[in-house]
This record gives sequence, C-alpha cells and structure tokens, in this order.
Amino acid sequence: MQQSKSHHPLAAFYLRLTVAIAAGTLGVALTTRVSAQTPTRTDIQGAAAAAHDIDNPLGLTINHATMGVADLEKQRAFYHTVLGFSIGLFRNRPQFDHQQMHIPGFRLDMIAQKGSTRPSPSMGNDKQGWLHIDFAVTDADTTYHHLKDSGVSVVPGRMEGDKVASMMVTDPEGNKVEITQPQ
Repeated sequence: MQQSKSHHPLAAFYLRLTVAIAAGTLGVALTTRVSAQTPTRTDIQGAAAAAHDIDNPLGLTINHATMGVADLEKQRAFYHTVLGFSIGLFRNRPQFDHQQMHIPGFRLDMIAQKGSTRPSPSMGNDKQGWLHIDFAVTDADTTYHHLKDSGVSVVPGRMEGDKVASMMVTDPEGNKVEITQPQ
C-alpha cells in the first residue's frame, strides 16, 4: 500500500503524545510535543539532546508504539478515518501482517499475528501492557463534538466549565484512546 495523505480535521491539531509502557514492575512514561509538520532528523536529534539535559539521562524521545491486533482492517480503518492517521507501509509476512500508521512526528505499528485471538476484555485496568494511549489537541471541546457528530462513541472526562477538556474513545478491539487538552 502507498502512504496516503490525511486531511482529517484532527490531523491539523498540535499534538502531544504520551505513551505509558508497563513491563513487569517497571513503568516508563515518554512524552513529546510535535507540530503539524513532520520533524526532520535534525529536529529529532535536537529533541534528544534537549531531553538529555532535563532529567532524562538517556535522552529518550518517542519513536513509535506497536500494538497487537486481531482484525487489522478494522483497526486500520478506525485509526485512519476516526483519528486521522495516514496509512503507511504494509507488510504481509508468513507469521504476521504489519501495518504502519502515521501522524506528524509519530508512527503506530499494528501487528496481526496469524491465528491469534483477542484476550478477554473483562480484565479492564488489571490487564498487563498498554492501558491507553493519549493524544493532545488544542481544542478538546471541538474535537469532542466532531467525534460525536461523526457517530463515534465518546465518553467525556475532565470538564472546564461547560466545555469538554478530555475524553475517551475505544477502538474496534477495545483499546482505549484518550484525547486531552493540556492544562
């Protein structure tokens, strides 16, 4: 598949991505801010240098996240049409299919292991691994109404007066996607 350009309303927002990764008893939080323009290698190296200077001795910056999926087509459609990701490289391997999805400054890899099934959703926040991913927007209330008007099930979270400041949506396989407006 060729990578397509997305003109989705959410793609133009200023984004902040927070990915929480849990591995055993170790929890690591990585945060980066990206503009609507895709950063260059120099931008990424500069961000790594800056991160190294501010209480980040390894100079870690975000690269990508990988999620296992049961239905690659449904997941690709949701992240493309609902969240505005562009569709990138697709690989059909003997043991799995691999789809790359992009927003400016971030790549999401989806891996569909052939023959795998989705674990029970009854574990909620007790499950191991990725609990949710968070994307930030400049105007959460406008985003909330756009998603509702598009037919997406959206659960409002934090409110600021009568305006929505954070919300949660769930992708077709039950993965939580939070969208927030930084305070």
